[in-house]
Amino acid sequence: MKSEALSQYFNPVIEQLSHEEILQLQWERLKSQIRYVYRTNPFYQKIFEGRGITPEDIRSLEDYSNMVPLTTKQDILKDLEDYPPYGSRLGISPEKIVQVTLTGGTSGLRQEVHALTVLDVELTATAHAWGCYWAGIRRGDVVAYTLPVGTTAGGLWCYKSLSNQLVNLLSLGMLNTSQRFEFIKRFKATVLQANPSYLLRLEEVAREMGMNPKKDFNIKTILTAGEPYPIEWVGEREERWGAKIFEWYGSTQRAMAWTCKLGSRYDGKRGTLHHLSPFVLFETIDRKTGRQVEPGEEGEIVTTHLYSEASPILRFATGDKGLLLSHKDCPCGLPFDGYPAGSIARFDDMLKVKGVNIWPQSVDDEVFRFSEVIEYRGRVFNGPDGREEITVSLEFAKDVSEAKKREIFKDLENKLRERAGIRMNIEEALSHFPEFKDDRSKARRWKDERRK
Repeated sequence: MKSEALSQYFNPVIEQLSHEEILQLQWERLKSQIRYVYRTNPFYQKIFEGRGITPEDIRSLEDYSNMVPLTTKQDILKDLEDYPPYGSRLGISPEKIVQVTLTGGTSGLRQEVHALTVLDVELTATAHAWGCYWAGIRRGDVVAYTLPVGTTAGGLWCYKSLSNQLVNLLSLGMLNTSQRFEFIKRFKATVLQANPSYLLRLEEVAREMGMNPKKDFNIKTILTAGEPYPIEWVGEREERWGAKIFEWYGSTQRAMAWTCKLGSRYDGKRGTLHHLSPFVLFETIDRKTGRQVEPGEEGEIVTTHLYSEASPILRFATGDKGLLLSHKDCPCGLPFDGYPAGSIARFDDMLKVKGVNIWPQSVDDEVFRFSEVIEYRGRVFNGPDGREEITVSLEFAKDVSEAKKREIFKDLENKLRERAGIRMNIEEALSHFPEFKDDRSKARRWKDERRK
């Protein structure tokens, strides 16, 4: 095969395997990981003994799913409380720890603590680099990196990965938006990292500063993560920046999936967040029955990192909702299954109002169809008569006419009633909303103020 053809692959050998060969590769690696965890990890030794099983009893991926219980965030927090500071999941000597990461607290619970060895850090950076390669990032690119580098996983690991790729890395996490623009323009950044909400804010600030991202900057690739978005949103952003958007899905528990070379949108459809199967075993399960869902069905995302040394987790229940896609659903040819780009949401985001399930993502999809809207907030509360009510407040870009606002109010009210089956009051926000600009401030647009 010619080198030009091979250049589309980060790892030509693995990426050209069949799906069945990928499953076999995962099983061989999982067997080693289970044996390692059972030998070194008091947390899982107790769980296995309680179930009356040993690693030898697990003879297939199906056995693993059926015999090993899920590990939840609550399990990890309880273990940390009982065995501080790393929990009994720590299967190594503390002297081998080179990094500690904490969860960002998205679910509102306390923060998890995860220790990492040199191998853990390097393999996580390699997995991220794999996805960056699919996104077309190469040595010589200038990357505008907006995540702050602290104790949360996203900031640390993405920074490490990009550094390893020998790009020109502009670490802009501690600067304000206007200062970031100065660096982006001055050093001709070709890649921008920003979560979806912050990308909208960047556009608004650019307008206020009299700049056109497509004309005034040199951005060709945008990396984003952390929030769902409507498919129309991708097309608008790509047009405004003159750039291609790619997405990754990740977690502090070291799950990772990336869009392929086709990006977050192709042919007017959502791209695929392909599982990085050489590193992570993904399961998508029905929460009620525990069964593995079929492609085309939704379920909870459950992950196992296949090479975890310091703080391994078997079958971590993420609390994230994903629609399983077969590898055959994407024309890129990769053998990895996945989820639709921009579609992963949290189960605990759902609100039940008047007996109806309201998913914030469905409101996102309708609100952000309008380029005039740069942000919104939703509020659920009890009205004066005690009835449940929903208000959606919109923040408009500057210079949107009153007539256009009224048109959007009417359209949104009708579309949201049609989609959600319940009436929502639409109004204009009286002031700017706080920015969602880093990995600690993922978009949490809804407040439930009902009397409990």
